[in-house]
Amino acid sequence: MEEEGSENLSWQERIYWSHFQTTQFCQILPRDFNHHLVIPKKFARNMWHKLPRKALLKSPNGATWKVELKGDGDELRFLDGWGEFVKACSLKENDLLIFKYSGNSNFDVLIFNLESLCEKESVYFIR
Repeated sequence: MEEEGSENLSWQERIYWSHFQTTQFCQILPRDFNHHLVIPKKFARNMWHKLPRKALLKSPNGATWKVELKGDGDELRFLDGWGEFVKACSLKENDLLIFKYSGNSNFDVLIFNLESLCEKESVYFIR
């Protein structure tokens, strides 16, 4: 995946994507999220070169899951290991997840119920 259109980025976008220590994206879980999750194109396009093949997803209580990151054409997905994360966190269609990438293959993940717009309490009690 190449940084297509990078010449069209504003100076603010260039600085954000190249110099900030943490970057974030959010995702509302679609109907077919159980086995993979497509990462937003803008995040993938700008972070492709910085992301490892394996990522560590960390829930709010500190539990972690190793998940494969795989590029396919112009898409980047969470694959192997994603299903275990989904099951452990009891994720449902339309849950809102906020992913904060802080480098070293680590993503902190906040999980919200879209109806209440509040965090899902149960994710703090995962074993």
